[in-house]
Amino acid sequence: MIDLHGRLDLVRCTACSATTRREDFQSELARLNLEWMNLTAVALPDDDADLDHLDFSEFAVLACGSCGGIQKPDVVFYGEGVPRDQVSAAQVALEEVDAMLVVGSSLMVYSGFRFA
Repeated sequence: MIDLHGRLDLVRCTACSATTRREDFQSELARLNLEWMNLTAVALPDDDADLDHLDFSEFAVLACGSCGGIQKPDVVFYGEGVPRDQVSAAQVALEEVDAMLVVGSSLMVYSGFRFA
């Protein structure tokens, strides 16, 4: 199986590519920002929340434990490119199979559609 656009259960460092389980990342983030855990916010249709009225200056952001870099969910966001190693792995796998099963995609973006 190839997660072409990444996995939400992982967090990846943008500098060194080290990964952390999202659950562990969230737990540590909550521990460092206990006062934020009691915050109530209405979820918007995209599951984000409107927090523009809050002061984030005291919010502790976790740096990568390996290199101190910036971490983000291990997914390709709109406007980002699919990592070359993922594309290469998908191309190699496609050459070795007789059929392909696509799960969880509308194939409306070229990065996935081109393989079909």
